[in-house]
Amino acid sequence: MIKNICFIGNFYKTPVYQAIADGLAACEITTYWISYNRDEYEFLVSSYGDERVLLLDRRYIEKNDSEMVGDFKINEIVFGDRVWKYDKKNGISYLANVQSALYNFIKSNEIRIIFGEATMSLEILASRMCRQCAELNCHYYSPMGTRIPSGRFFFFSDEKFTNVVPKSGHLHLDDESIKIKVEHPQYLKVNERLLREKMSLSGNLDRLKHFITNDHVERNNPAVITNRFTRLKVVGRQIINQHRYDSLKREDEDYLSNKKYVLFGFHVQPEASVDVCGRYFENQSEVVLNIWRQLPPRWILALKEHTNGIGNRSVRFFKELQKYPGIALMNESLDSHTLTKNAQLVVTNTGTMALEAALMGVPAVTLSKTVFNCLPYCMHATWQDFERFDNLEALISHIRLNGSGVEAYEELVNRHSYPGVLSDVVSTPNILDDAQNMKNLIYAFKSVTEQICSEIHAETDDAARLRNTTSYQSRI
Repeated sequence: MIKNICFIGNFYKTPVYQAIADGLAACEITTYWISYNRDEYEFLVSSYGDERVLLLDRRYIEKNDSEMVGDFKINEIVFGDRVWKYDKKNGISYLANVQSALYNFIKSNEIRIIFGEATMSLEILASRMCRQCAELNCHYYSPMGTRIPSGRFFFFSDEKFTNVVPKSGHLHLDDESIKIKVEHPQYLKVNERLLREKMSLSGNLDRLKHFITNDHVERNNPAVITNRFTRLKVVGRQIINQHRYDSLKREDEDYLSNKKYVLFGFHVQPEASVDVCGRYFENQSEVVLNIWRQLPPRWILALKEHTNGIGNRSVRFFKELQKYPGIALMNESLDSHTLTKNAQLVVTNTGTMALEAALMGVPAVTLSKTVFNCLPYCMHATWQDFERFDNLEALISHIRLNGSGVEAYEELVNRHSYPGVLSDVVSTPNILDDAQNMKNLIYAFKSVTEQICSEIHAETDDAARLRNTTSYQSRI
């Protein structure tokens, strides 16, 4: 049985992937690599050999003689990509020209699973290629934390993280039945720490140093902005927005006392949760105004900025929204659970806030599909759904009629998630030293690999037997 897998390198997560790959080697699972970073590529080649590592860097922009494999909606990918949206023409050329090399690498090495995120353009292209080119017999899976509870993760088979890869067999022997309860995800604390460091004086000086020296930018890396003027505009705008944010009028908890309100949570942007999973709802000011149009008289639309998103949006962005009667920007330091608990409705694109609301028994709407829409109080609703009801209270009543309870999500987590924290060496510096966590990660990737490779092997055998039977019958 062929057990060949591939990781797409991912900056500070690559050392974690490598540790997993080394653990899988003992199970006769062969690992291949796709990289878009020359330094990372050379490092991987030194460990795995050049025949098992594919470099797909910016030099493919010029390879216009490369054959395209199919139509993978490249424009859609480029539009939401955090790098190529500033250089759309080259982004389109890059994603068109790498297709043949990517396809041939998968096919010639009989790779059965590619593990990667769904953030960078190359990752999304690989995901779509695996889905559309059935002859490759290759799946693209993205490992992603369960949000709630912390310390576990799913494998998703789609770029929008809505389809969980079913786990065959029994639960891991070390697992106990997990009871879901409302809690702040652990990753938020990590992200807040990293943001404080980034926004500090030393953090800004460090960013300035890297800009001047250019030491963090490899000119052929398609996952970073290489144009210095564009980088200066992007980073400069963010720093200005961060320091001007305090000038905005923000409301405290008392402002909402004895008021009915809808709570809307902003997403960090750029971020896959909104630019990929929440695609076509990425214009968050437009989303806010569409919710406001549904707002009953004397209700408040309470906006909560993501603490990690301060700097993503300008002061003007918020002031334009604050011109509308009934729109209030809340203090970002307020506890989201308290705001959620007292809301009539929580609306988000794909945010954890909707999951928390549903677990509290507060009606919630996600504008894009999420894995936690299985919760009765969490409805995926389009603008057409909003129009379908006479008013917002009718929509809220409809959500309440669906019942309550966390059993469906609890079952999903218990049956198909794995224990383990899949982070990187910056967010979790000691991740490689945590022997139990690494053991859990290796077990999870081993289980999925053996399960999927076994299924593909069985399907291939069945197809071969059918061909042989057909051939025999034609001879007689």
